[in-house]
Amino acid sequence: TFWRAGLLALLGGLHSTPSTAAASGDLDGWIEELTRREVIERRGLARFPGEVEWGFRNEHFAAAAYAMLTERDRAAGHALAGVWLREAGEANPLALADHFQRGERPADAARALGDAARQALEGHDLVGALGHVQSVVAQCARARAQGDGSAELDAVEARARIIESEVRLWNGEPAQALPAAQAAMALLPEGTAEWFRAAGEAGTSLGRAG
Repeated sequence: TFWRAGLLALLGGLHSTPSTAAASGDLDGWIEELTRREVIERRGLARFPGEVEWGFRNEHFAAAAYAMLTERDRAAGHALAGVWLREAGEANPLALADHFQRGERPADAARALGDAARQALEGHDLVGALGHVQSVVAQCARARAQGDGSAELDAVEARARIIESEVRLWNGEPAQALPAAQAAMALLPEGTAEWFRAAGEAGTSLGRAG
């Protein structure tokens, strides 16, 4: 599934074009031609307001088109798609995380996976929340290996660790909840609201563990 503005964002990021107007006209021509050839089709109600939604008529067409991309363009395309979808208001954090992981943007993937962990916790999916937390930690490690030592990245991991501590407490595992809360405290500036939240989780864990 794709959208015209998303395609323009991809083309503008992957290739140098003489002008946006020229790229737009060329794109419309190809959309018309591919529709005529029954490769793609216009969908009904679009997910994003003001956008026209399109899709491949057959999954084999989609797979073949994807396979024709070079590895470098594929990674760049996923990164551009993730940015466009996020700005367009994509509500599924896992969809964003998938694009950012494939697009080799681990910090952005970690943020999206953190949102997924929070949504899972709010929906009482404790197993899913823990899985997303582990993915956040892995993506933060990848981002740091790429040279990202930002406080923002630390905060992303800390929030995930706090979620882990909450889940462990819900599961009756205070001994496992404590190190998660302590890890969050170590990542956050002491005295901030989130640091105190992590400290609260640590205190609760110690109390329940006796």
